[in-house]
Amino acid sequence: MTGTGTQADPYIVDNWPDFVTAIGTADAYVEFLEGGGVIDMNNVAPTGIPEIPVYCKSIKGNDWVIQNLYCKGHAAFITQYGKYVSIDHLHFLNFYFDDEGKRVHLGTVFGNSGDDRQGYYFNECQFSGIMNCTYYDSDVYNRSCLFVQDNYWLKCRLIRCAINVKLDGYAVLLSGSSYIHEDNRVEYCNIKVSGNSPAWTEDGDYRNCLISGTSISTAFDAKRGSSNFNVVNVDFSNASNFECIGRSNAVNLINTDLLPSGATIGTGFIGVTTAQLKDAAYLASLGFPIGVD
Repeated sequence: MTGTGTQADPYIVDNWPDFVTAIGTADAYVEFLEGGGVIDMNNVAPTGIPEIPVYCKSIKGNDWVIQNLYCKGHAAFITQYGKYVSIDHLHFLNFYFDDEGKRVHLGTVFGNSGDDRQGYYFNECQFSGIMNCTYYDSDVYNRSCLFVQDNYWLKCRLIRCAINVKLDGYAVLLSGSSYIHEDNRVEYCNIKVSGNSPAWTEDGDYRNCLISGTSISTAFDAKRGSSNFNVVNVDFSNASNFECIGRSNAVNLINTDLLPSGATIGTGFIGVTTAQLKDAAYLASLGFPIGVD
């Protein structure tokens, strides 16, 4: 590892031990070696990793990949009190998380210490993997969650990220918040879900996202914050008593060809067919923005 960890002279890392040391340094700026690369956790920690404390301020990934990350019974990365870490172009692929039937509160793969004023800002990152979570709580906010569960000061923001995750048991992708906070949102992301989790999102703030895959969830809940201009192309045909829930005056599209018979199209959603989803002029006539931001 080179550098001193300042913004002008960041820590430069290209392996797991140096990465863990760097991100555990208070207010450090961390950067992976330019040119991309792969850290294969099967070669580093094949039986799983411990909780990794995160005290740094910024991680510039330079399109490096951390693959085959295995974590069980506790969170993987834990931000600390007062720490908001910005993560750019770092990809976590083929991870596996198992809560071992225990409550892993406030996030799992990307969690926090449970105190206020901490969280993650992800930009142009990729995520793929499996979450096997058998712990159940009637309050979805207490279930195992891929990204830190939101609270008033517990922030998680994902912008222009790609997410492909299998959510089994009671796993949650990103739960909402009992408060509305502008920094808790998923924006311009391509999300693909699968698995048998019955409630993989609740009170989510999604903006300009494409959401696809297959789900038995009874609802798609996007009423939090400023959820708007999303395309929900998820196969919900095997969900029971399905409904979609949006905020008032929003324009979200949902594919009715993939919904169970009699599904409720709630406020803030417009039902469209597969053919209509391919008709740009028709979508524009509904008030849905067509173009590239």
